[in-house]
Amino acid sequence: MGLGRSHVRVLILLGFYLLFLTIGASIFSAIEAPKEVEKIRDLRDKRIGFLQKFACVTGYGHVTPLSEGGKIFCIIYALLGIPLNMMLLMSFVQRLMIPVTFFLQFLNSRLGHLYQPFNIRMLHLTTMVLFVFICFYVVPALVFSTLEPNWGFLDSLYYCFISLTTIGLGDYIPGDNPNQPYRPLYKVSCSVYLLIGLTFMMLIMTLFCDIPQLNFSVFFLVKSDEIDPEKLRLHSGGLSGPKYTPQIDDNIRENIRVKPRPGGDTSSPEDPR
Repeated sequence: MGLGRSHVRVLILLGFYLLFLTIGASIFSAIEAPKEVEKIRDLRDKRIGFLQKFACVTGYGHVTPLSEGGKIFCIIYALLGIPLNMMLLMSFVQRLMIPVTFFLQFLNSRLGHLYQPFNIRMLHLTTMVLFVFICFYVVPALVFSTLEPNWGFLDSLYYCFISLTTIGLGDYIPGDNPNQPYRPLYKVSCSVYLLIGLTFMMLIMTLFCDIPQLNFSVFFLVKSDEIDPEKLRLHSGGLSGPKYTPQIDDNIRENIRVKPRPGGDTSSPEDPR
Protein backbone atom coordinates (compact mmCIF):
# COMPACT_ATOMS: atom_id res chain seq x y z
CA MET A 1 0.00 0.00 0.00
CA GLY A 2 1.52 3.30 -1.11
CA LEU A 3 1.44 6.58 0.70
CA GLY A 4 -1.62 8.77 0.21
CA ARG A 5 -1.29 12.10 -1.52
CA SER A 6 -1.73 13.99 1.75
CA HIS A 7 1.13 12.04 3.36
CA VAL A 8 3.35 12.78 0.36
CA ARG A 9 2.50 16.47 0.67
CA VAL A 10 3.44 16.41 4.36
CA LEU A 11 6.79 14.80 3.54
CA ILE A 12 7.38 17.45 0.88
CA LEU A 13 6.41 20.16 3.38
CA LEU A 14 8.79 18.68 5.96
CA GLY A 15 11.60 18.59 3.40
CA PHE A 16 10.91 22.19 2.41
CA TYR A 17 10.83 23.16 6.09
CA LEU A 18 14.27 21.62 6.68
CA LEU A 19 15.57 23.32 3.52
CA PHE A 20 14.10 26.60 4.73
CA LEU A 21 15.93 26.25 8.06
CA THR A 22 19.20 25.36 6.34
CA ILE A 23 19.03 28.32 3.96
CA GLY A 24 18.10 30.67 6.80
CA ALA A 25 20.97 29.42 8.96
CA SER A 26 23.41 29.91 6.08
CA ILE A 27 22.22 33.45 5.41
CA PHE A 28 22.30 34.39 9.10
CA SER A 29 25.81 32.96 9.35
CA ALA A 30 26.99 34.95 6.33
CA ILE A 31 25.43 38.20 7.54
CA GLU A 32 26.39 37.97 11.20
CA ALA A 33 29.87 36.40 10.81
CA PRO A 34 31.77 39.73 10.50
CA LYS A 35 30.07 41.15 13.59
CA GLU A 36 30.73 37.97 15.55
CA VAL A 37 34.41 37.96 14.57
CA GLU A 38 34.74 41.60 15.61
CA LYS A 39 33.02 40.92 18.93
CA ILE A 40 35.22 37.91 19.65
CA ARG A 41 38.34 39.94 18.81
CA ASP A 42 37.33 42.69 21.25
CA LEU A 43 36.57 40.19 23.98
CA ARG A 44 39.84 38.38 23.42
CA ASP A 45 41.75 41.53 24.31
CA LYS A 46 39.84 41.91 27.57
CA ARG A 47 39.28 38.35 28.70
CA ILE A 48 42.62 37.89 30.51
CA GLY A 49 42.05 40.79 32.90
CA PHE A 50 38.38 39.88 33.25
CA LEU A 51 39.12 36.27 34.19
CA GLN A 52 41.80 37.34 36.63
CA LYS A 53 39.25 39.50 38.46
CA PHE A 54 36.18 37.27 38.39
CA ALA A 55 37.59 33.80 37.64
CA CYS A 56 34.71 32.77 35.43
CA VAL A 57 34.01 31.73 31.83
CA THR A 58 31.65 33.65 29.60
CA GLY A 59 29.17 31.71 27.45
CA TYR A 60 26.99 33.04 24.67
CA GLY A 61 23.56 31.45 24.66
CA HIS A 62 21.39 34.35 23.53
CA VAL A 63 21.71 34.32 19.75
CA THR A 64 20.46 37.63 18.34
CA PRO A 65 21.27 39.50 15.12
CA LEU A 66 23.76 42.31 15.63
CA SER A 67 23.86 43.97 12.20
CA GLU A 68 21.06 45.98 10.59
CA GLY A 69 20.97 43.58 7.66
CA GLY A 70 20.63 40.65 10.04
CA LYS A 71 17.72 42.30 11.86
CA ILE A 72 15.90 43.06 8.60
CA PHE A 73 16.42 39.52 7.35
CA CYS A 74 15.23 38.19 10.72
CA ILE A 75 11.91 40.03 10.32
CA ILE A 76 11.39 38.75 6.76
CA TYR A 77 12.48 35.25 7.71
CA ALA A 78 10.05 35.17 10.66
CA LEU A 79 7.15 36.41 8.51
CA LEU A 80 7.71 33.45 6.19
CA GLY A 81 8.79 30.92 8.80
CA ILE A 82 5.96 31.31 11.31
CA PRO A 83 3.14 30.39 8.85
CA LEU A 84 5.29 27.56 7.47
CA ASN A 85 5.89 26.26 10.98
CA MET A 86 2.16 26.46 11.79
CA MET A 87 1.25 24.53 8.64
CA LEU A 88 3.71 21.80 9.52
CA LEU A 89 2.48 21.54 13.10
CA MET A 90 -1.17 21.46 12.01
CA SER A 91 -0.47 18.65 9.56
CA PHE A 92 1.16 16.65 12.37
CA VAL A 93 -1.74 17.34 14.75
CA GLN A 94 -4.30 16.27 12.14
CA ARG A 95 -2.58 12.90 11.84
CA LEU A 96 -2.23 12.50 15.59
CA MET A 97 -5.97 13.07 15.93
CA ILE A 98 -6.64 9.75 14.19
CA PRO A 99 -5.18 7.44 16.90
CA VAL A 100 -6.37 9.82 19.61
CA THR A 101 -9.92 9.63 18.25
CA PHE A 102 -9.74 5.85 18.13
CA PHE A 103 -8.68 5.92 21.78
CA LEU A 104 -11.80 7.95 22.58
CA GLN A 105 -13.84 5.41 20.64
CA PHE A 106 -12.30 2.64 22.73
CA LEU A 107 -13.21 4.43 25.97
CA ASN A 108 -16.77 4.91 24.74
CA SER A 109 -17.13 1.24 23.86
CA ARG A 110 -15.86 0.17 27.29
CA LEU A 111 -17.37 2.81 29.55
CA GLY A 112 -20.32 4.19 27.59
CA HIS A 113 -22.85 2.11 29.51
CA LEU A 114 -21.50 3.34 32.85
CA TYR A 115 -20.71 7.04 32.43
CA GLN A 116 -22.06 10.11 30.70
CA PRO A 117 -20.38 11.24 27.44
CA PHE A 118 -18.94 14.33 29.12
CA ASN A 119 -17.28 12.23 31.82
CA ILE A 120 -15.73 9.94 29.22
CA ARG A 121 -14.39 12.90 27.27
CA MET A 122 -12.94 14.39 30.43
CA LEU A 123 -11.25 11.07 31.19
CA HIS A 124 -9.89 11.02 27.65
CA LEU A 125 -8.59 14.60 27.93
CA THR A 126 -7.08 13.97 31.37
CA THR A 127 -5.29 10.87 30.11
CA MET A 128 -3.81 12.79 27.18
CA VAL A 129 -2.75 15.68 29.43
CA LEU A 130 -0.98 13.28 31.80
CA PHE A 131 0.71 11.59 28.84
CA VAL A 132 1.99 14.91 27.49
CA PHE A 133 3.04 16.12 30.95
CA ILE A 134 5.08 13.00 31.66
CA CYS A 135 6.61 12.60 28.19
CA PHE A 136 7.32 16.26 27.41
CA TYR A 137 7.79 17.84 30.82
CA VAL A 138 8.88 15.36 33.49
CA VAL A 139 11.12 13.10 31.39
CA PRO A 140 12.86 15.98 29.52
CA ALA A 141 13.30 17.82 32.83
CA LEU A 142 15.11 14.79 34.23
CA VAL A 143 17.31 14.68 31.12
CA PHE A 144 18.12 18.39 31.23
CA SER A 145 18.87 18.32 34.96
CA THR A 146 21.37 15.53 34.24
CA LEU A 147 23.04 17.09 31.19
CA GLU A 148 23.07 20.73 32.33
CA PRO A 149 25.56 21.23 35.19
CA ASN A 150 23.81 24.19 36.82
CA TRP A 151 20.20 23.11 36.34
CA GLY A 152 18.11 21.45 39.01
CA PHE A 153 14.92 19.54 38.28
CA LEU A 154 12.75 22.60 38.96
CA ASP A 155 14.91 24.73 36.64
CA SER A 156 14.59 22.12 33.91
CA LEU A 157 10.84 21.77 34.39
CA TYR A 158 10.55 25.55 34.27
CA TYR A 159 12.48 25.63 30.99
CA CYS A 160 10.20 22.98 29.46
CA PHE A 161 7.09 24.91 30.48
CA ILE A 162 8.38 28.28 29.29
CA SER A 163 9.46 26.79 25.95
CA LEU A 164 6.43 24.61 25.13
CA THR A 165 3.98 27.37 26.05
CA THR A 166 5.92 29.65 23.63
CA ILE A 167 6.60 32.21 26.37
CA GLY A 168 10.31 31.86 25.67
CA LEU A 169 11.94 34.19 28.19
CA GLY A 170 15.41 32.90 27.31
CA ASP A 171 16.71 32.87 30.87
CA TYR A 172 17.51 29.15 30.55
CA ILE A 173 19.12 27.89 27.34
CA PRO A 174 20.29 24.27 26.92
CA GLY A 175 23.76 23.84 25.50
CA ASP A 176 24.85 27.28 26.66
CA ASN A 177 28.09 25.87 28.02
CA PRO A 178 30.74 26.00 25.25
CA ASN A 179 32.35 22.87 26.73
CA GLN A 180 29.13 20.85 26.40
CA PRO A 181 29.96 17.40 24.91
CA TYR A 182 28.50 16.91 21.42
CA ARG A 183 27.10 20.41 21.58
CA PRO A 184 25.87 20.66 17.93
CA LEU A 185 24.01 17.35 18.23
CA TYR A 186 22.62 18.44 21.58
CA LYS A 187 21.31 21.68 20.08
CA VAL A 188 19.64 19.85 17.19
CA SER A 189 18.08 17.35 19.59
CA CYS A 190 16.63 20.21 21.65
CA SER A 191 15.11 21.71 18.49
CA VAL A 192 13.51 18.39 17.58
CA TYR A 193 12.15 18.08 21.13
CA LEU A 194 10.61 21.55 20.94
CA LEU A 195 9.01 20.83 17.55
CA ILE A 196 7.44 17.57 18.75
CA GLY A 197 6.45 19.10 22.10
CA LEU A 198 4.68 22.03 20.42
CA THR A 199 2.80 19.55 18.24
CA PHE A 200 1.45 17.73 21.27
CA MET A 201 0.60 20.99 23.01
CA MET A 202 -1.50 21.96 19.99
CA LEU A 203 -3.09 18.51 20.13
CA ILE A 204 -4.15 19.11 23.75
CA MET A 205 -5.62 22.50 22.82
CA THR A 206 -7.57 20.88 19.98
CA LEU A 207 -8.97 18.19 22.28
CA PHE A 208 -9.94 20.83 24.83
CA CYS A 209 -11.86 22.86 22.23
CA ASP A 210 -13.60 19.71 20.96
CA ILE A 211 -15.44 19.30 24.29
CA PRO A 212 -18.60 21.46 24.01
CA GLN A 213 -18.91 22.08 27.75
CA LEU A 214 -15.34 23.46 27.87
CA ASN A 215 -15.39 25.49 24.67
CA PHE A 216 -16.32 28.88 26.11
CA SER A 217 -15.10 30.71 23.01
CA VAL A 218 -18.66 30.63 21.60
CA PHE A 219 -19.64 33.27 24.15
CA PHE A 220 -17.37 35.74 22.35
CA LEU A 221 -18.48 35.00 18.77
CA VAL A 222 -20.50 37.61 16.87
CA LYS A 223 -23.32 35.13 16.25
CA SER A 224 -23.71 34.68 20.01
CA ASP A 225 -25.42 38.10 20.09
CA GLU A 226 -28.34 36.64 18.14
CA ILE A 227 -28.30 32.99 19.27
CA ASP A 228 -28.31 31.53 22.74
CA PRO A 229 -24.63 30.59 23.40
CA GLU A 230 -25.62 27.39 25.19
CA LYS A 231 -27.69 26.20 22.23
CA LEU A 232 -24.91 27.25 19.89
CA ARG A 233 -22.34 25.19 21.83
CA LEU A 234 -24.56 22.12 21.97
CA HIS A 235 -25.59 22.40 18.32
CA SER A 236 -21.98 22.71 17.19
CA GLY A 237 -20.98 19.50 18.92
CA GLY A 238 -17.85 21.17 20.24
CA LEU A 239 -16.52 21.90 16.76
CA SER A 240 -16.90 25.67 16.84
CA GLY A 241 -14.27 28.04 18.05
CA PRO A 242 -10.58 28.14 17.18
CA LYS A 243 -9.33 25.24 15.14
CA TYR A 244 -5.69 24.23 15.11
CA THR A 245 -6.19 21.39 12.67
CA PRO A 246 -8.80 20.09 10.22
CA GLN A 247 -11.17 17.74 11.97
CA ILE A 248 -11.27 13.99 11.48
CA ASP A 249 -13.43 12.69 8.64
CA ASP A 250 -17.12 12.28 9.41
CA ASN A 251 -17.00 8.53 8.89
CA ILE A 252 -14.51 8.22 11.76
CA ARG A 253 -16.48 10.51 14.07
CA GLU A 254 -19.70 8.63 13.34
CA ASN A 255 -18.14 5.54 14.90
CA ILE A 256 -17.76 7.32 18.23
CA ARG A 257 -21.08 6.60 19.83
CA VAL A 258 -21.94 5.88 23.43
CA LYS A 259 -23.80 2.77 24.44
CA PRO A 260 -27.13 3.68 26.05
CA ARG A 261 -27.39 3.37 29.81
CA PRO A 262 -30.35 1.35 31.02
CA GLY A 263 -33.11 3.61 32.30
CA GLY A 264 -31.19 6.81 31.70
CA ASP A 265 -30.80 9.50 29.07
CA THR A 266 -27.28 9.40 27.68
CA SER A 267 -27.80 11.64 24.67
CA SER A 268 -24.60 13.28 23.58
CA PRO A 269 -24.24 16.72 22.01
CA GLU A 270 -22.79 15.05 18.92
CA ASP A 271 -25.69 12.55 18.55
CA PRO A 272 -28.41 13.60 16.11
CA ARG A 273 -31.70 14.53 17.68
